[in-house]
Amino acid sequence: MGGKLKALKKVAAFGCVAMLVMTAVLTDFGKAVSGMVEVQAEENRYTSGFWTYVKHDDGTVGISAYAGLEEDVSIPEMIDDMTVTAIETKAFYNNKNVGVIHIPQTISTIGYLAFAGSSITSIEVPETVTTWGETGYYGELPSGKEYSDSYMNGAFAECKELENVVIESETIPNYIFFNCTKLKNVKLGKKTKYIKERAFSNDEAIERVEVKSELLEVGYESFWECKNLSSITLGEKLQSVGYFAFAGSGLQSIEIPETVTTWGETGYYATIPSGKEYSDSYMNGAFAECKELEN
Repeated sequence: MGGKLKALKKVAAFGCVAMLVMTAVLTDFGKAVSGMVEVQAEENRYTSGFWTYVKHDDGTVGISAYAGLEEDVSIPEMIDDMTVTAIETKAFYNNKNVGVIHIPQTISTIGYLAFAGSSITSIEVPETVTTWGETGYYGELPSGKEYSDSYMNGAFAECKELENVVIESETIPNYIFFNCTKLKNVKLGKKTKYIKERAFSNDEAIERVEVKSELLEVGYESFWECKNLSSITLGEKLQSVGYFAFAGSGLQSIEIPETVTTWGETGYYATIPSGKEYSDSYMNGAFAECKELEN
């Protein structure tokens, strides 16, 4: 009986040692794999002067960071003999040195929050930009404010020094100029068809928006609380106006074309700009609480 007990103890001890050895091996293997992933991630980051960039599968590259101190910055068309086609996610995020950014015609993609929180004062986005990156369902702006009600681009969100914008893209993505409190003048391109939700929301200094006749959609809360926006021409092809699109704005007059057939609606609960809540109906409220609206 004593011999069997000793044998069992030896087996148990051997099992414990084996488990410890296996755990150590797996741990080292996990670290090795993790290290490989980190190395691979670093291997796709390259530098050229003040620029950091990533390579794409098609042989083009995207700007992922800028380390220069210049205020007037031109995105290069080529880096290391490769065409620059993208400004990656958060490439200039919270960059407080840049003032003016020049985007070349080679750029077709701008990632989410690419310039958010930066100190740019003016921007011109060419019509070649056709792809806008988006966050996941949850997004966080430079101020720390979180949003979980939509996928967000917010490429220039909370650029507090931004005053002038020319954007030629077909789609003005959601949150792109959200809370740019000094933004005054906005000129949309002749090919612009869609202004997505909250694109200019809380831009209280906007005075003028030039809209061409191709516009088809104004998304919900696009110009929410734009208190200095006194007039806007919507064009003759507009089809859809989202809920609260101009709510709380400074519009004094508005002409809605007969082509508008779709009016977005809130959920059952809604809060208008004054903070008053409604829970008795679904609401459009596109021009709700426009206190200066006369015509």
